[in-house]
Amino acid sequence: MRPFCLAVLAATAIAAPAVSATGPSRTFQPQDLFGLQYAGDPQVRPDGRLIAYDRASYDQMADRALHSIWLVDPATGAQTPVETGQASAGNARWSPDGTRLVFSGMAGGLTDLYTVRADGKDLRRLTNDGYGDFQPQWSPDGKTIAFATDRDSASFDILRFKPWR
Repeated sequence: MRPFCLAVLAATAIAAPAVSATGPSRTFQPQDLFGLQYAGDPQVRPDGRLIAYDRASYDQMADRALHSIWLVDPATGAQTPVETGQASAGNARWSPDGTRLVFSGMAGGLTDLYTVRADGKDLRRLTNDGYGDFQPQWSPDGKTIAFATDRDSASFDILRFKPWR
C-alpha cells in the first residue's frame, strides 16, 4: 500500500502546475466587481427539460445590479437569454403546463408583471400602474397569478388576478 501512495504522490507532484513564487500576475481590483455575474432562483419547468434562472450583472455607470432571465437545457448545458424587453427582469415562474413564464420586469423605474413564452415571443404586460409588483406565482390550474405588491404604502399586500379574461 505504501509504494502505491508514494507513486500517486509523485504523479500528483509531477502533474501539478508550477506556482509563481511572486504570486498572481494581477490582483483583484474594485472595478473587477462590475465584471462579475451570478445566477440564482432556479426554476425547473414541469417537464424537466428547461431551467429558468435569474442572472445578475452590474452596470457600473448606474451603480446597480441588472437582472435578466436565462434558460439552461440540463441535457446539453446550452444557455439562452429570454428576451423580455425590460431593463431588468427576474422572479420567473413556469406556468403549470410549462409553456409560459410569468416574471417581474422593471422599465422606467416601475416594476410590473409580464408573461412570455419560453422562446421570448408573445410578451404580455399584466400590470401597468404606479405600484411595484413582485414575486408572481401561478395557481396549480394556471388560471390565476398571485403576487406581492406595494399598493398599500404601509406594507406589502398579496393580490391575485385572472390574467386571461
